[in-house]
Amino acid sequence: MSSRQERTEAKQRHKIKAIIIAFVIVLIMLICGIGWGLSHQLNKSNKMESASSMSNVSSEENAKLENSSSMVDSTSDSAGAIGSSEDVMNSNRSEGDDVTAHETKMLRQRQEIVLGINKSVYYDRSKDTPNFSYMTEIPHGFTVYFDNGNILKVKEVDNSEGLADDYKFEENQGWQVEADGENIFENIILEKPSGMGGAGYPSPTEEELHQYGIR
Repeated sequence: MSSRQERTEAKQRHKIKAIIIAFVIVLIMLICGIGWGLSHQLNKSNKMESASSMSNVSSEENAKLENSSSMVDSTSDSAGAIGSSEDVMNSNRSEGDDVTAHETKMLRQRQEIVLGINKSVYYDRSKDTPNFSYMTEIPHGFTVYFDNGNILKVKEVDNSEGLADDYKFEENQGWQVEADGENIFENIILEKPSGMGGAGYPSPTEEELHQYGIR
């Protein structure tokens, strides 16, 4: 009888021991599962934070790039606008703006010579005055071309000091039609024209500078 009771108690102890072991195992598994879940959740959170941080950095860099690009575009547009403005100003600039004072003076002198030819060679001799075409520079004078085909060579008078004031052009120069054996107007000393204007004399145009052999 005692032996059966001992066996029964031994079985109960064995069951209790098995239950305890099972409970411990379940508890350990539960703890491990909870730990793994927490670890997984932490890793996931870290990854999300890292991705978010990278996204923010990327957004900031993109914003900086966009700002830089906008600044470059703005600078380029401004430069283009300035260039366009300068082009418009240059295109509206009159041809006479680049003319030097010396060129203006030369044009005045040569126009005086042409007017002197018109007066002394044609008008004073009751001849029809042809239209001036152009002139070229030669040593100590000019060759003057007219629309009717007349060509006159005028040269400085060798000694202009003895000339009357009416025949002295600017800088006391005298001008004489050169004898060439064919010109019927040879040896005519040109009379200085009047009414050429003063300080308000208009600035030459590019066409005039070429017409009078200055450029």
